[in-house]
Amino acid sequence: MRGKNDCSLVSDYSNVSKITFTRNFAFNLYPSSITYGIKKSYNFAVTSLSGVVYEWKAPSGWIINGVGNVLEAANLYSVTVVPGNCISNGVVSVRLKKDNQVSAWYNCPYQGIVPPVIQNSAISQFKKYRLTLDVTTNEVQSVSWVGDGVLVTSGQGTVSPEVIFSKTGSINLQAQLVMNGCTDVYPVTKVVNVSSSDLIISGPDVVCNSATYIMNNLPSEVSIEWEFPDNKFSLVSGQNTNTIDVTKNYVNSSYGNGTIRAKLSLNGNIAYIYKTALVGSPYISSVSGPSSARVNQNVYFTADPIYDASICNYQWIVSPSYGVSQSPYRHTNSISFSQTGTYSVSCRTTTNECGAAGSAAYLIVSVGEYYMLSPNPTSGIINIISSELDVVNSLANVQNNNDGIDYEVYSSSSNILIQTGKIKKHQKTLDLHNLNNGNYIIRIKTLTNKYESHKIIIKK
Repeated sequence: MRGKNDCSLVSDYSNVSKITFTRNFAFNLYPSSITYGIKKSYNFAVTSLSGVVYEWKAPSGWIINGVGNVLEAANLYSVTVVPGNCISNGVVSVRLKKDNQVSAWYNCPYQGIVPPVIQNSAISQFKKYRLTLDVTTNEVQSVSWVGDGVLVTSGQGTVSPEVIFSKTGSINLQAQLVMNGCTDVYPVTKVVNVSSSDLIISGPDVVCNSATYIMNNLPSEVSIEWEFPDNKFSLVSGQNTNTIDVTKNYVNSSYGNGTIRAKLSLNGNIAYIYKTALVGSPYISSVSGPSSARVNQNVYFTADPIYDASICNYQWIVSPSYGVSQSPYRHTNSISFSQTGTYSVSCRTTTNECGAAGSAAYLIVSVGEYYMLSPNPTSGIINIISSELDVVNSLANVQNNNDGIDYEVYSSSSNILIQTGKIKKHQKTLDLHNLNNGNYIIRIKTLTNKYESHKIIIKK
């Protein structure tokens, strides 16, 4: 810009000055985006300019101020827009007119059309879930739900189907949406994270004899096969259903944890659900300790297996009990015998969850004053240990009887003398292989002409 003098001199001009004009016009009210499939009104507004005609334009099928997709009026700087059902670019524009001048189109700088949301809760394998597509329901023509490992059990074609996911991991789920009056399909996609099945088998944690187990909330579309991998259970009824009756396997009825396994399958996809239960009554498998002892000697015995106090208690029985002193503590026992003879030291479980005592195990103990015999039971060879109480009468110190020490073997049931013989000097074993299985009484003579008796069991 410059000034010019009124004089006739052509060169009479001022210096040039620069002036910048800025048009203050913009959208100042608009939504951040418009969700496809949701029928609602949205407000748009631009700068208010006096004496100007505003011309608004939206995609075909959209409604501006309840009229149509194009609307023109003076001072119409704000409008209400309702989107149409069919797919469009979502551009909302306005231009200005005054006299014979028309501006360029101004496009609203919003995000435009965004897909609707598929609503779902946390999802795990092989359970039924309700999905929801967040659109205006009465404007929907159809929805087709598809996905790898996705089975629609009901509601296909609607915005709220019931589905089962048979695969785990990240699953691409798609709702193929067609709105009323439209032919184009609008795909709505969501990645759904499917966790491993959280179905559970309900039933008792301890099975004394029989029990019932149920697979809770199992959809009818999912196949089930019951398995017992450690053979602790036998199936009575209910295979391929969600409820089974079982008994403990009496062929393989040893006490311990048993496993129930449900194999679930759908469309070639498999999941395993496990349940562990304690089977049968706890029992004592063995009593360990010395099979021979001296009179008044403290000897220690242990019962196996060892159970927690919450499972059962232990009961120790020594027979005969006369002259016996014991200090039992759960699976251990310290015992002293004041009389010679043969004793049975047994242990059993009591007060278990099945309400009955478990089976007992026992150990035969030979108690002597001069001799100790082991093992007992024996397959035929018996070790003879001399008592420290009388070294003079021990087998290793026979002096005046070169033929040895007399012994006798009697049948325990009939008291008939079966065998006699002599135990030679320094001899430490007695061979009874010629005797049949059974219970016997062995009497060994001491140098004081006393006989000491021991009951033994031969078991080959």
